[in-house]
Amino acid sequence: MQTTDARRDDIAWKIARNLALPALWVILVALMARSYFIFDPPDPSLTGTAAYGTNAEGYFTTFAVMSLVELAVFTAVLRPWSYRRSIWRAVAALALAIIWLGPSSLITMHAGSVIALHLLWVLILNVLFSALAVWTLVALLRHRREPPPAALNDEG
Repeated sequence: MQTTDARRDDIAWKIARNLALPALWVILVALMARSYFIFDPPDPSLTGTAAYGTNAEGYFTTFAVMSLVELAVFTAVLRPWSYRRSIWRAVAALALAIIWLGPSSLITMHAGSVIALHLLWVLILNVLFSALAVWTLVALLRHRREPPPAALNDEG
């Protein structure tokens, strides 16, 4: 039987596990909106190389939707509501994030701050999924080394 504190910690962990990525996504979209609408609004008079480093028309909507799709894909891969030491889910999410880092880096080359924030999002996902894979591996190894409960021992 779990104590009240243990139950509370378990509930807090489940809430954090399920809401961490969506909360990061909300922060990302807020920063993108701030950048696009306040600090670096699109300037249609800039053309050619003069437009390098500025946000183009429609970047906010495009990259907010793109990051939402990424959030949905990574949530489907990780399935945080049922995550129990599943190293393969963490590795799959990390592999997808690493693969997606290449194209995200390339499109950031001459882009504005909205796309740079998207690259930051992908980098943060890579760091989080790397940490998750290591944490899961350590938990698996530690769990494997724990002796079985005394009730299940053959020695009695």
